[in-house]
Amino acid sequence: MGGKYAVVQVKMQSGERTHLLVDATTGIGIYEPTGYALNLRNKGRAVNTIAQAMRAVMLLYQILGAHDVDLLQRIRANDFLTLGEIDALIEQCKLKRADLDEIHFGPVDEKVARLDLAKLKKGLKAQAALPVVDRGTAAVRIKYIKGYLGWLSEYAYLQKIPEDRESFKQVAEVTVKAFKTRAPIVGKKNSTKRKKGLTHAQQERLLSVVHPDSPENPWIDAFIRERNYLIILILLATGMRKGEMLGIKVKDFNVRDNKLLVTRRPDDPDETRGRTAETKTYDRELLLGTELAESLKRYIKVIRASTTLANQHPYLIVSEVGAPMALGTVDFMFSALRKVLPEIQKLSAHILRHTWNDRFSEFCQNNLSKVEEERTRNYIMGWSEESRSAENYTARYTEMQAEDALTAMQNKMFKAAK
Repeated sequence: MGGKYAVVQVKMQSGERTHLLVDATTGIGIYEPTGYALNLRNKGRAVNTIAQAMRAVMLLYQILGAHDVDLLQRIRANDFLTLGEIDALIEQCKLKRADLDEIHFGPVDEKVARLDLAKLKKGLKAQAALPVVDRGTAAVRIKYIKGYLGWLSEYAYLQKIPEDRESFKQVAEVTVKAFKTRAPIVGKKNSTKRKKGLTHAQQERLLSVVHPDSPENPWIDAFIRERNYLIILILLATGMRKGEMLGIKVKDFNVRDNKLLVTRRPDDPDETRGRTAETKTYDRELLLGTELAESLKRYIKVIRASTTLANQHPYLIVSEVGAPMALGTVDFMFSALRKVLPEIQKLSAHILRHTWNDRFSEFCQNNLSKVEEERTRNYIMGWSEESRSAENYTARYTEMQAEDALTAMQNKMFKAAK
């Protein structure tokens, strides 16, 4: 039976954070996965991306350990993984973590009705009866496992670990390719199921409910009402991600010019949160309208300044006591809003990013050329000039255009037929 592993976040002297795979019993890092994590770090991967990769590698080690498979021993013998082992890994990557833990380590609470482990030992047919994660989650796990195995094979080859390096190289290439060909296919989402921004009516309803003076506002505390209202305004007005917003510091707001800087800080020594607030995209400076700028100035001078701990760190958005606001608190905020606004069940920070893109598309229709629209959108969103990411954020606007085009064509068609 394999050992238990854990993914831990470590903070370096520079203030930079990364995630490593460790033995859960001893707390000692696993050498090869550490090398892979540092490789991802050197490539500029975000902290949360490295964490996701390490969780996938942890899953790999857990599954292989449960079957007494030692990758380094295999490599020394010019071998890697068998086809059956690859298929088993692919299948187990589709299962939920709680079920995988029970398969490998047994029940954690005898008082709770658990899985029939004897049936699971019969093979993949028994596993097929278990609930599975969505295809995207399974694909991400397999992607990083494949990436790790590819890195490990290259590392082993250059370190001359295999007895016959060329023989091992051929086996490793086939193994990695087998993972690629067996990974779940996650195609582009159907446009009818793609995330869509809020309609104009939904947007107005949201702003009405979260206004600090609204009787429908779900929060009692005046500070929380003011802060959460500002959060909604920032997300709707700029389309930034919640992590980008939580990474903004007070000094990033240019009071004189009403400009807000959104910048990456991968080595930020001020960051103390467990889930780091990150800017995944390029730096940019966004001009704020007068109303939002004045709201932000008031928040800094009055609301934020009224908290106890706000003067101990530079972050703009804070908790009730003044600590840097956590990503989970933003999620909890939207969870509370969904209860008050049941007609907008999928309301989230990311939906507001989609909403901004819809409003921007509407604005551009009579104001900017297609080239100008694309260039401007990519800058505001922090995408590269060649990015096609806009296609993922304009589903509702595209749907509205399609509806207008269809009705106009049909009206013209039937009018001509009369």
